[in-house]
Amino acid sequence: MRDLGFAPGHSVAVLSLGDAFTAAFVLAGGWIGDRVPIRRAMFVFGLAEAAAIGVLCFAGTLPMFCLSAALAGIGAGGRIPLTLAAHGVYFGRRNFATITGVTLMALNLAGEEGFGAILVIWLVELAGSYALPLAVIALVGAAASSVFLLLGGPKPAPSQI
Repeated sequence: MRDLGFAPGHSVAVLSLGDAFTAAFVLAGGWIGDRVPIRRAMFVFGLAEAAAIGVLCFAGTLPMFCLSAALAGIGAGGRIPLTLAAHGVYFGRRNFATITGVTLMALNLAGEEGFGAILVIWLVELAGSYALPLAVIALVGAAASSVFLLLGGPKPAPSQI
């Protein structure tokens, strides 16, 4: 936003808007996850995050930045409780903490704290703008979200049979 001439206060307001949506959708995501198959809900919330990045590719106005922040908050907020619930639903209680730790480590290495940041910086230097790396991330995010639809339903634990 700074590169486009927006004041720092605008950036803070947009980030706060995204945080508000995240907070609201942490609750909504948990509620939705109890009522629809988790894999479908994770697909929808993952698409919302990918759409947020897609909107950011073309954002040049304050309403577009706000839309991107809202979609990102909806996606991330909904995905947080569903990811934890999916670990339990698909893997059970045994090794729950280990599975969660491995998943979070992989997300951090691939995401903004690791390889994803390096990829974005490299693509920005090659392309001269943020549009290409953001488009790549949006497409990869949409494709990755689609993988949730390929999951079968979870098998009941032996204690549930």
